[in-house]
Amino acid sequence: MRLLAITILGLIMTIPMNAGEPAATAAEVRPAMVGTTVPDVTLQDKDGQDVKLAELVASKPTVMVFYRGGWCPFCNRQLAALGQSQAELAALGYQIVAISPDTPDKLQGTIDANGLSYTVLSDASGAAMGAFGIAFTHKERVLPVPTVYVFDTDGTIHFQYVNPNYKVRLDAGVLLAAAKAAAPKQ
Repeated sequence: MRLLAITILGLIMTIPMNAGEPAATAAEVRPAMVGTTVPDVTLQDKDGQDVKLAELVASKPTVMVFYRGGWCPFCNRQLAALGQSQAELAALGYQIVAISPDTPDKLQGTIDANGLSYTVLSDASGAAMGAFGIAFTHKERVLPVPTVYVFDTDGTIHFQYVNPNYKVRLDAGVLLAAAKAAAPKQ
């Protein structure tokens, strides 16, 4: 009986508990956990072209960052620092994808301001934030809790960092260590 309860609990833990309405606060989000897979959502690039997230992740191991928007100074510092780690991540086989609720027309400003050469996508509809369970409502606006995921090409999450305190971001050294640990063996 105990084994059955543990099995059921394990299955429940893999079901996305995060779909639905945004959380009331950043502290109440229920993020997708390590071992779950990338949701089947469609986002837009800076030109407004559709990008299927699952297909993008399937093309290459991925470091995915959700940020609050180009207006957020903490986000801009994180995006710029991620750009500085881009060569090391690429050497490990990774692509970088950054996602925000900014509309596609706002993305180019963030790309230019931070000198970004990696993929930046719009989740203006909130579909990805909701599917990953990191959406919350702040002053009548839906935002993501700043989050970093590391995926393999099967779309499985191997690393997750979520912090409701938007001022605290993942250290680049920790991200590189997580990426190395999850990197495909060659």
